Amino acid sequence: MRSMKLLAIMLAVSIVLSIMASAHAVPPLKIIPSYGPIGTHVAVTVPFPFFNHLDTSCTISSSPNGLISDPTCVLSVVEDEGRQTASASFTVACAPAGEYTVTITGNPVSDHVRTVFVNEGGSCPAVGGVVMPVNTLAILGPWFAVIGLVGCIGTAIVVAKKRRP
Repeated sequence: MRSMKLLAIMLAVSIVLSIMASAHAVPPLKIIPSYGPIGTHVAVTVPFPFFNHLDTSCTISSSPNGLISDPTCVLSVVEDEGRQTASASFTVACAPAGEYTVTITGNPVSDHVRTVFVNEGGSCPAVGGVVMPVNTLAILGPWFAVIGLVGCIGTAIVVAKKRRP
């Protein structure tokens, strides 16, 4: 009898928890790609209408901060549903390698969805700018000109001395 009461209580608790979980379920974000090095362009979408029709804009952020560079976020109204979908994109910034939680938040209602992005790291420019390979010819070109000029002047001097009686 005691085990039946315990079983009934456990069943009731599991039903209540499953109802609460489904009532607050947040749709997953679709993120392509879900991992990549610094400089990767990432596209993020909510696969079905989720955001409140009162939202007028959205933002994209990461936790911890620092993953997102050049963010864009756009809401799109879905006809006859009173909800909106969102699509966003960003470039992976110069941030430490690791796992980041990416969140799209609707404004002003503050409804949000999250997913995970894995930053594979990479090298960051020390002072800014772009890392490019060295152009050896551009570096040595002026020295070739100096060597050629010295050779011409030397040849002219030798020829001039040989012509003198």
